[in-house]
Amino acid sequence: MDAVVRLAAQWLRADVTMLTFFDTAADRVYFKAQQGLAEPWASNGQMRLAASVCEPQSRSQTPIVVPDTSRHPVLANAGIARTMGIHAYLGVPVFGLADEPVGALCLLSAHPRGWDTQEIASLKDLALIISEQVRARMEAHRQMSEPAALAGAQAIPDQMVDLAHELRTPLNALLGAAEALVSFDAKDIRQDMVGLMSRAGHQLHAFADDVTALALVEAGTLVLADEPFRPDTLVRETVALVELAGVPGSDGVQIVGSVGAAQTVAGDPRRVCQVVANLVANALEHAGSAPVTIGIDVADGEDATRRRLTITVADSGPGVPDGEKATIFERFYRSAASARSRRTGSGLGLSIARTLCRRHGGDLRVGDTPGGGATFVATFAVTVPEA
Repeated sequence: MDAVVRLAAQWLRADVTMLTFFDTAADRVYFKAQQGLAEPWASNGQMRLAASVCEPQSRSQTPIVVPDTSRHPVLANAGIARTMGIHAYLGVPVFGLADEPVGALCLLSAHPRGWDTQEIASLKDLALIISEQVRARMEAHRQMSEPAALAGAQAIPDQMVDLAHELRTPLNALLGAAEALVSFDAKDIRQDMVGLMSRAGHQLHAFADDVTALALVEAGTLVLADEPFRPDTLVRETVALVELAGVPGSDGVQIVGSVGAAQTVAGDPRRVCQVVANLVANALEHAGSAPVTIGIDVADGEDATRRRLTITVADSGPGVPDGEKATIFERFYRSAASARSRRTGSGLGLSIARTLCRRHGGDLRVGDTPGGGATFVATFAVTVPEA
């Protein structure tokens, strides 16, 4: 959903772009994602629905177009519009299962402006993508709340529901973008939609890799390759893949390699890449805008043909509490911080990463970053390739 809001802000060039969800019973509107929203609303993440510029949209199943809020029967008297400096509004409803608006994708302008039919159509297409994601999540919750589903819940672990949800999110974005792509004529907009589809596809690919690795480990059939690769090149390419997948902050990852990192070693580059991708994505998710640093080192092993590859991923985020360091690698484990912030995630990444490290003759450990944050240290037993 954040990606859709960023695309709307980029294409339609509004001063403020936001995705809101309504709780009419509690008289609250929640800002799920936003670009350009001023303080204190950006930090608060919510406000009274009745006092917000979105209030008319909560009662409308069609787009609301307001070129000048001073002439609108409701917004003209809404003090919040003046306080926020809003003089034009375009909102498109986001629908749930009952085809009732549960939220809105909104554009706000600091100056009066008109909204042409192409802009309205573009915002409607983006809102459709979000509506499909919302409906999928609501349908999953509805099915699990039905008596028949509850009766069989003991036979279907909650973790499987989490896995299904992790698949639905990028899949809905992929399908929604593909459907919306047909209606866009502008070349740059089409390219952005293709970019969204590509990122969603990469998310699905990474998730499929994790589930496949899990299945192979469970079956005892995971076989590691023995192929030559350069650790520094592999790490750079892996970070590029994470960036291509649209993970926020991935363009600012710093890579620090020792002299030995440039030598060629032999091992399973695909599995090493999978471990690094999981660690980098995990660090970026928890670090926010804080820097993430990757260290690479290759040291001598037990004899002349063996080497020890060490890759560290350090972030400056909240870190891992001592009480969770022993459990963070458990399958389907979600930290208390992730649960509180409602971060998405299957809880498989770190567990699979440690399993792959151990199958590769190494291990995966977590420690504290000096000054705050978490540092994950992955080691792999590699060899000197035959000449």
